Formats: sequence, C-alpha cells, structure tokens
Amino acid sequence: MTKVKTTRRAMLRAGTMLAIVAAACLAAPERAAAQDGPRMGEYKLVQVALTTGSVSGLIVLRADGSYELYDMPARSFRGRGTYRYDAGAKRVAWLSGINYEMGRGGTFSTERGGQVHRIALGPRTYAINGD
Repeated sequence: MTKVKTTRRAMLRAGTMLAIVAAACLAAPERAAAQDGPRMGEYKLVQVALTTGSVSGLIVLRADGSYELYDMPARSFRGRGTYRYDAGAKRVAWLSGINYEMGRGGTFSTERGGQVHRIALGPRTYAINGD
C-alpha cells in the first residue's frame, strides 16, 4: 500500500471519529433537558378540536414550584397553584390550584432535540414551550 493511501485512510478514520463525537455532543443537551424537566417560563395552553389546535391560555412555570394560569387572548389572570416535577416518571404533578382542581395530567416530553418542551394535560390539551 502506498503512503498516500495510508494517509487517506487515516484521515477518513479521523473524520469519521470526529463526526461520531460531534453527534454525541449534539444529542447530550436533549438528554440533559429531558432529565432536568420542563424549563421555566411561559407555555402556550393549546386545546385541540378535530385536527387543529387553538391557544386558549398560558401557563407560567416558576422555579419555586409555583405556576400561574392566564386566559388568552386578553391574558387575564385565572389562578395560581403549585407543582412538582417527578424526573423518574417524567411527569408534572399539580399539587394545588386550577390544574389540580381540573384533574389535569402532566406527562412531560421534549421534541426537536430539546428545543420544544411539551406537557400533556389531557387527551386534547397540552402546554408547549419553544414551538
């Protein structure tokens, strides 16, 4: 084998290894985001009817374990409560307030490499951050 072919193979192997490491690094933030739970901030509350969804409210998650709910489009305050995130079950548990009183669920998931955070509240209702 010539020296040129050996050098090309070595460069090809190095490039392949670099691509594998880069892919692993890009996937790591999604895994970390899913383990850390829902990000703090505003989530659009979407009600799905047939095949389309409409934003009916806004949920604001706070780092202190509290949340606020607002009706849209006027963004009028509807109530507040407390929540806890269970990383093992990937669920938001509503401990008090309107989401608790309504018996809403809280299954958490991420999409698009962790850019979008979604909390399923019911069969036709979800909260989304980062769409």
